[in-house]
Amino acid sequence: MALSADALTTWERAQAVLGLNASEQTKAEFLIDAASMYANRRSGRLLKARSVDLQLDGNGGSVLVLPQAPATISKLWLDATRAFVDGAELPAAEFHVLSDAGVIRLFSTTFPSGYATVRFVGVLGFETIPQDLEQAVLECVAANLRRLSSPGAIGLKNVSVDGATSSAYEVDWPTTAIMVFDSYRRPQL
Repeated sequence: MALSADALTTWERAQAVLGLNASEQTKAEFLIDAASMYANRRSGRLLKARSVDLQLDGNGGSVLVLPQAPATISKLWLDATRAFVDGAELPAAEFHVLSDAGVIRLFSTTFPSGYATVRFVGVLGFETIPQDLEQAVLECVAANLRRLSSPGAIGLKNVSVDGATSSAYEVDWPTTAIMVFDSYRRPQL
């Protein structure tokens, strides 16, 4: 099984960090994909870098918020007719991209108002996955591997305090991982 394009870590990293053997690769890759999908859903965005060619609605202003961040833009067109002719791109000196915020600022013009009047080609998402995000995915993989290795007790964990042991159900992903995923939420503007 190959990891999806959205995987936020690799099999090799999981194997090294979690001490897994080759026979666990298929299971671990499934769990990496599941945890990565959860991270994307929880954060409200696609976290791993991907090349895009998108059309967006113009707002008549000089600032436009992109659907994802971080962002780099290689080409930008503004065209109320939506023709987007090659060679008619806005010169790079005419705009600035606030990469971490996913915002484009124009210097001497405005975005044309209307449906799909802005086109850009570039990359959205993290080229290099931040270490805290990758660690959170690995924590999710480790937690699910533990659950799966306890036949008949999936979701059940034993807690020992002062020599007494009690059982409790785990009903969610690891709390520390959720906190990391939440820290990557894109503010709603």
